[in-house]
Amino acid sequence: MKAIFFDRDGTLVEQVSGYLLDEAQVSLISGVPMALKTLSKMGYKLFIVTNQGAIAKDLITEERVREINRYILQSFKRKGVEFHGLKYCPHHPLGRIQALTRECECRKPRPGMLLELANMFGIDLDQSWMVGDNLTDVTAGKQVGCRTTLVLTGHGKNFEVKARGYAEWICKDVRDFARRLIQDGVNP
Repeated sequence: MKAIFFDRDGTLVEQVSGYLLDEAQVSLISGVPMALKTLSKMGYKLFIVTNQGAIAKDLITEERVREINRYILQSFKRKGVEFHGLKYCPHHPLGRIQALTRECECRKPRPGMLLELANMFGIDLDQSWMVGDNLTDVTAGKQVGCRTTLVLTGHGKNFEVKARGYAEWICKDVRDFARRLIQDGVNP
């Protein structure tokens, strides 16, 4: 199975100031649902991998993050997009909740979430992509052998210069990534 792993905030949904703490803050980035439908038709399974350090910082409960994630998945489903899985990391090294305050293997740039999904779903990582708006996303993908793309939505503009020569592609947004995948005939 080939897959595309997407970061959540700033990649699929609009980046908010601070942390996304409520469904009312959720806004799908323009054009993303159509692009995801195209990628699905190309045979890619779609996954979300997201750092949610606000849980460890005691700014939001884990249950609220799950509710927001369900809301996001339902929002995409209403647009005809089905994700095959979603993983989030609740840890942060500077957290306030002791049990969640640590360096872990799942928090990007570490590859734990991608590896867990790959094992659960039989994903061929060499045939897959990691797409996100941060160098941590690109690094996580590179560590598992995925091809990588930095999108310039969300925080992506802050990392464009550093990503040159590091991310395989730098794309304006997820729509641009899908167009480029089709245009270049990339089918790893």
